[in-house]
This record gives sequence, C-alpha cells and structure tokens, in this order.
Amino acid sequence: TFGGTQARLLCARNCRNGSAEQKLDSLKASGATPLYDALFQATELLNRDRDLESRPAMILFSDGMDTISMHGATDVIEAAENLQSAIYSVNPRPRKQGAGEGAGVLEYLSSNTGGLSFALGTNVQQVLRTVLDDLHSGYVLTYVLPEQTGGQHEVQVLATTDPRLEFRARHAYSDAE
Repeated sequence: TFGGTQARLLCARNCRNGSAEQKLDSLKASGATPLYDALFQATELLNRDRDLESRPAMILFSDGMDTISMHGATDVIEAAENLQSAIYSVNPRPRKQGAGEGAGVLEYLSSNTGGLSFALGTNVQQVLRTVLDDLHSGYVLTYVLPEQTGGQHEVQVLATTDPRLEFRARHAYSDAE
C-alpha cells in the first residue's frame, strides 16, 4: 500500500486471513502518492524469494496519479520486464467523476507489461476472476535472441495462420550488453 511518502507492505504470500481484509477495508486515500516507488518496491519483493515455477503478477488499485516518487514509469516497466511480471490495474475512481488523466498512466503500465487495465465499473470480484483466468490461460513464449547489440528492442507477436487470434505481450525487452 502507498500514501504519504513511503510505500509499506500490507501482507505477503497468503493474504486470505481476516487481518489482511481488515487492513484493506481500513485503507483511505490521503496525502502524497508514491505510486511508482510502491510498484518498484513490489517488484523487489516479488523478486526476493521468487518461485521459479510460478509467474509473478501485480494487481494495482489506484487512480494512476503519482505525486512524489523518486522512480518513474519507465523504471517500473523495466523492473517488471526483468521480473517477467504483468501489472493489472484497477482505477477505483467512480465513473461519474471521470477516469482522470491517471487512467492513461494505468493503461500505459498495464499494456507495456502484458497486463490488463480495468475501470472500476466492473465488480472487483469479477476483476480478480478475470486476472486469475488470464494468468491461468496464458502462455509464456520464449525464443533465442538473434545476435545483436544491447539495449531496448521492440517485440511484436503476430498470428500467421488464424487472423482471429489475439495476442497480448509486453512491447519491448532490454538486452544488457
């Protein structure tokens, strides 16, 4: 969770107990918002004690407005790419208030990491079911990189036999020299 000047861990691994639910219910939006710092810290937490047999994912509930982070969106996307983690974002701002400019930030974070972005007009339980279905039904494709120089490289996945197939993937990868 984040608010004020620091991000803090609400729960880890098993968040199904009543304590985590009470903490979630008591959260209130207030003060400064270190959104990018919180996401960057989440990638570090997920990378520590990582289970190599499972794919990490982040579910972000935010209006997308960052006011105080030391990190930027590109830092977060690079960290998520290195972790091979998708960011799924949910904008809790009610529709009647408008999505706000932060909605574009949420879409940017999600689409660049292979995740999805939701407006909260959708039931939260439905959002979580959709995220789980997406994680369970997705495939991770790997390939041997061609010889090339280091740096940022664009990724494009296209159907070759059935144009009705849809693909969602991160947009780029970094190849350190």
